Order: sequence, then structure tokens, then C-alpha cells
Amino acid sequence: METFMAIVFLVFGILQIILFFKIWGMTNNVKKIKNKLFEGDFPAEYLYEKTNLVKDAFYANIRKIDKLIYLGDKEAARRMLLSMKYDLEKCCNSKDEFYAKKVQSLSEPLFKKIEESLAKL
Repeated sequence: METFMAIVFLVFGILQIILFFKIWGMTNNVKKIKNKLFEGDFPAEYLYEKTNLVKDAFYANIRKIDKLIYLGDKEAARRMLLSMKYDLEKCCNSKDEFYAKKVQSLSEPLFKKIEESLAKL
């Protein structure tokens, strides 16, 4: 009976160690998934830190909007444009004056492109 219990405890201990490493691996996967989901969006709040990422996401969204306009779904295109404009304005109206000034100069060409696209609708 004692050997049976020793084997059960040994197997239980090994399974706990395996489970620990599985859960640890899953937390890394969650971080990767979160970053992957974030890249597809328009991350205006990172305009100052990751300018190229934001510009790439912006122009990818503009291509999607042009495709929506071409397909005739102008309402969805308008919603996307207004959402991007709102995100930029929220980022530019930051409480930190220094940050707001830096972001304002970076966001001007993006605002112009949004206004041009809105004029097409």
C-alpha cells in the first residue's frame, strides 16, 4: 500500500510540474495574441513612441477604406474614418503639453489624409 501511494504521489508531482510549464507557456501565447490583435487596429496612442507602426496601421486602414468605398459600403468607410479621427484627436488633446505638441506635428498629415478621404464620401 505504501509503494502504491508513493507512486501516486510521484506521478502527481510530475504532473504538477508539467502543468506549471504548460500554464507558463500559455501566458506567453496570450502576450503574442494580444500584440497580434493590437497591430491590426489603429494605435494612435503610440504615435510618439512608435511612429512607423502607427503610420503603417494608418495607411493599411486607408487601403481598407478605399476598398470599402470601391465596393459601395460608404457608411462603414465613414465610420472607420471618423473612428480614426477621434483616436487621433484624443491622442493630440493629451493632458501633457509637451506630448501634445510633439504628437500634433506628427498627426497633421494623418488628419489631412482623413479629411481628403471624408471629402470623397
